[in-house]
Amino acid sequence: MKKNTPQGNKQDQPKAPAKQDQKQPATSDFQEQLARQVSAGGFNLGPSYPSTQPVRQDAVLRMQEKMGNAYVAQHIQTMLAPMGGDFRLVQREGVPVDDIEGDPTAPADAGTSLHPTIRSGSRGPAVEEMQQKLNADGATPELVVDGIFGPLTRAAAVAFQGKYTLDEDGIVGPLTWGQIDSLGLASDVGRVERDWSEEVGGQTYGMTSKYTWRILADSMQITVKLRFTGVDSPEAIATSMAGINSVWNRFTAVNTTSGTRYNIVFNAQQVGSGADNVVRLRPGNDRSDAENWYIGDPDLANTAAHEFGHMVGLEDEYQRTHRDYERLTGEEPPTGETAEEGAATPASVAEEMNNALMEDDEATRVANATGVISTHSIEQGEFAQQIATAYQLAYGTGIVDHIVARIPDDDEFFIVDPFTHSSEGIMGNMTDHDHPAEPRHLREFLGYLETARPGDYEVEER
Repeated sequence: MKKNTPQGNKQDQPKAPAKQDQKQPATSDFQEQLARQVSAGGFNLGPSYPSTQPVRQDAVLRMQEKMGNAYVAQHIQTMLAPMGGDFRLVQREGVPVDDIEGDPTAPADAGTSLHPTIRSGSRGPAVEEMQQKLNADGATPELVVDGIFGPLTRAAAVAFQGKYTLDEDGIVGPLTWGQIDSLGLASDVGRVERDWSEEVGGQTYGMTSKYTWRILADSMQITVKLRFTGVDSPEAIATSMAGINSVWNRFTAVNTTSGTRYNIVFNAQQVGSGADNVVRLRPGNDRSDAENWYIGDPDLANTAAHEFGHMVGLEDEYQRTHRDYERLTGEEPPTGETAEEGAATPASVAEEMNNALMEDDEATRVANATGVISTHSIEQGEFAQQIATAYQLAYGTGIVDHIVARIPDDDEFFIVDPFTHSSEGIMGNMTDHDHPAEPRHLREFLGYLETARPGDYEVEER
């Protein structure tokens, strides 16, 4: 991924809002205590919420959006304990977390399209896709699907635009593609050029994913053309391509009614020109992104497979917020590391981290923050999230946001990491080599297949 200007973390939407009508003892006392405690911790409930006013549902939602369910749950439980109350977070009706399938496909940036803009003179799979879909919508005369945007194709595009009250200019851009997509029209081929961005570890990253997909008699092919520059290393290229093939070419989509099987084939092609992505091979070993791979990387095969995932539109699954982790994986984050008996309290560790981050000297900040993490053996999990909750309460800001603001980019990765959530798969921290890619990563491609070859499909390993 290519790094953009940091914009801070998106405000998480509440996953499990606290019920306000749940019967419990001393409710008004409890609400007033909650208001006083969160106000003292630096969270602004709004001008209509003095510290003695009970907290309504909308304020609880804002607290959850800003600080997460762990914060709200922990402090409500603490306050209710002496009151004899029983408080629990509940799921929204009809959306049990266990039944939500992860969707790691990155949505296109607002105001953009999944497709390239095409016009008279354009050629290629995007034109084929449009021709097939205009035919499916009743183009007259029916277009020859040849991938050439000639006069007849332009006339059909203009007619389509007029039919749906779009500008009749014959240019198929975001609005026209949006109308085509909204109709759910089938095609055997498609071209995706999607601009997208994500928040990882408090930073904003973005790229354009470019690939062509095509459905054949017994397979679905997803093709990404790669051009390698930089260090001349046939060995590194071979390792990279083998890693992509090994990780991604493991699945088959099976029509559960007919039994028809389609191998899902990710076809990474090395080309000299006309590339979808240009990868610069660099000497040594450093953090890679979609544009820069290091020939000294001892895990280059998996690194290439990870970056290839971005090229086909998949988000990172490491250093994410709780809500993003659930959205991407369809699972609750694992409990991970918990505090050992006799360990320092979350509040005291939060204070140590704040002291470290407030040092005037940059090098001292890095050394001291790293030392706090090392001293207390902080890893992703429950204890780290308790520290993050205590930090938010004490200082009125998220610990990840503060680390990003105070620690140089080159050093922040390992300091941020414990206070986030990561999967173990190929788009996460890549520690699960038995299941590096999962069926959820095929979700977008399965959708294309279901539209072109209607039916219910399951994904199996080959």
